[in-house]
Amino acid sequence: MNNSQLGYAENINNDIKHHLFREPFSQEKYKSMRDKTAIIWDFQPVHSAWKALDDNLTILKNYLINHKKDTDNDNLFYITSPTIQYIAINIDRLVNNYLASYNRFIDLSGKLVRNNSTQKFEVWDKYRTDIFYKKNKSYRITYALRNYSIHHNIPISSITVDIFNDKTKKNKIYLHLDSNKITNSNFNCNKEVSSDFKSYKQDINLITLFDDSITEMKEMYDKTIDLLKDKLIENDLYLRSLFSEFNIPQNAQPIIYSNKSIENNTAVYNQEIIPTYLWCWMKKDIYIFN
Repeated sequence: MNNSQLGYAENINNDIKHHLFREPFSQEKYKSMRDKTAIIWDFQPVHSAWKALDDNLTILKNYLINHKKDTDNDNLFYITSPTIQYIAINIDRLVNNYLASYNRFIDLSGKLVRNNSTQKFEVWDKYRTDIFYKKNKSYRITYALRNYSIHHNIPISSITVDIFNDKTKKNKIYLHLDSNKITNSNFNCNKEVSSDFKSYKQDINLITLFDDSITEMKEMYDKTIDLLKDKLIENDLYLRSLFSEFNIPQNAQPIIYSNKSIENNTAVYNQEIIPTYLWCWMKKDIYIFN
């Protein structure tokens, strides 16, 4: 990028102020900035997928908690009313959101590692198959349920409510999956997953299953970070040194200004924002920095 300068913008009493440094920001420095910060853009889809996965489970669990009050009325015509049916529809939607984000997170994590290093992807994929798939039943079942929900049926067999006459006790909503419903269907899963479903002597509690599976996904998220640790640390050190070298305020947004022109006696620049804002957002969820 020719004729460019480094600067920054800061918010002072809701007024955006721009500050430019006099010395040019050379093509070499620009290329270095792009190279060092590329991992931010590469890692963003995985981070977003992890946040969506975690948030989708929280939203589902909160929905169940917040709608317990709708089960306080045990009148026959109320519990068969459209109100309850809409609750069931929303629960199904939220369950499917979780399952979709589960598989999406796994797929994007593998893609990121593979695009960075074939050798590291082999490590990641072996970890996924040997540790997660082979040793964790909840991982295998949750992954299979996504395909089941797309091609066969909703993954909820029944929704039950514990209704207490004692008003001091809270009603409880449970989501059940009848494993026999899957094994007796034409859903095509491998023998190991089929055995997993058959191992349940009673209905599967979906929230318990999802709690187990999200714990495993956090381990996979951290493993993905481990394999990209060098680039993540290099990026962080580069941004720290940039702020330090140019004495940029910590709450400011560094920008590359280029192609200056004059419009109405005012200097106008193309602006390329250095993605420190995105890095600060993601960094809070990367364990090596916390």
